[in-house]
Amino acid sequence: QPFCRFKLEQSYDISEPGTEDSSLKNHPFSPIYGEIELTPGDFLSLQADTKWSPYELDFQSRNFSIGLKNRRGDRLFLEYRYNEDLSESFFTETEIRLSEKWFAFADYERDLNEGEDIRTSIGFLYTSSCWSADFSYTNENNDRRYAFMINLNGLGGIGSK
Repeated sequence: QPFCRFKLEQSYDISEPGTEDSSLKNHPFSPIYGEIELTPGDFLSLQADTKWSPYELDFQSRNFSIGLKNRRGDRLFLEYRYNEDLSESFFTETEIRLSEKWFAFADYERDLNEGEDIRTSIGFLYTSSCWSADFSYTNENNDRRYAFMINLNGLGGIGSK
C-alpha cells in the first residue's frame, strides 16, 4: 500500500478566450484541483482535497478526512466537507464488529451553517460465506426509512430500501 499519493491538476479551455459572448466571464483556466492521501500504516489514513479559483483567489471546495481501523475490524471515519455557496458539513461513519459475523454500523452528517442534521443512519449487518443481510434505519432530511437487504455475494442484493 502506498504511503503517499499527491495529485495536482488544472485545465485550459482553448475555445474560451476567443468567445465574444459577454455572459461568459472569459476565464479559460479551470480551478486548480489538489489532492493528497497519506497512509502511514495499516490503521490510519488521511485525505484532503481542494479546488482553488485563480480568478476569485479563493477556495471553491475543501474536504479533509481521517480514517481509523483496528485489527478486530472496527472502523471510524471523520470528514469535514466544504463547497462554496452550497454547503459546509461534518460527516462521520463507524462500523463495530460485534462478533465474527455481526457488525453494527452508523453514520451521521450535520450542516454546520444551518446547525441541522442532514442524515442519521444506524443498522446491523450479518455476514456469511456466500450471503449477507442488513437492517437499517435512516433519517435524511426528515425522510425516515427502514431497510432490509439480502445480498448474495457476486450476484447482488434484494430487499427494500
